[in-house]
Amino acid sequence: MAQRKRPKKAIYTVQLGTLFFSPFWFFRIKVLRESRLAEERRFEGIMEAASASASAATMVFVYGTLKRGFPNHPRLAAFNCPFAGAASTAAPASLVIGPYSVPFLLPTPTPSSGRLVSGELYSASPSAVADLDLLEGTHLGVYERRRITVVVDGATKEVEAEAYFANASYAEALWLRCGGEAAEIAEYTMEHAGRYVPPSGRSPGVSGLMDAVRGFLATAPPAN
Repeated sequence: MAQRKRPKKAIYTVQLGTLFFSPFWFFRIKVLRESRLAEERRFEGIMEAASASASAATMVFVYGTLKRGFPNHPRLAAFNCPFAGAASTAAPASLVIGPYSVPFLLPTPTPSSGRLVSGELYSASPSAVADLDLLEGTHLGVYERRRITVVVDGATKEVEAEAYFANASYAEALWLRCGGEAAEIAEYTMEHAGRYVPPSGRSPGVSGLMDAVRGFLATAPPAN
């Protein structure tokens, strides 16, 4: 009996399937998947370590000069604070630029205000947090450390952290003086940092920022 020939259509299907499921595609998919899993495991490891020593570590969300490559990041690096990942606020917040090109985060003053603010998440020891409190002038009423919910890039879980907000005594007034919703930004950039004046350039130190804020609030906003 003569052997039946396979239809040409079936031959083309096999050839197309062989091309699509080539070893190259399997390798590429595998590398991407392993890279994603490694990043998730790294983040989970940092979170587990912070949870295991909850009394000794605080998750801190930074959004300005404390980010990697920015002027005040050495303060975090000096305490070997583990980097948990790039992150953003889970809900809109208002971020404005004040005197000395210093960024100020504050709760949204109006229902329509605010953006998802980008930043970075770190696990900070008590000594690191104490140093950050000193830098941010919490004892002088410049900033206040408050709870915030953030989402780490590449992760699906929301994380409870702390961040430095403009003190409630002047936060909304600063927001209005800066220009309200029109002045809000989603990210503090290197361009902003290029105009930043560190505490050593102010007089006298950290309290100089509070004096600058008061002076800023006492002036009229520029005409549009």
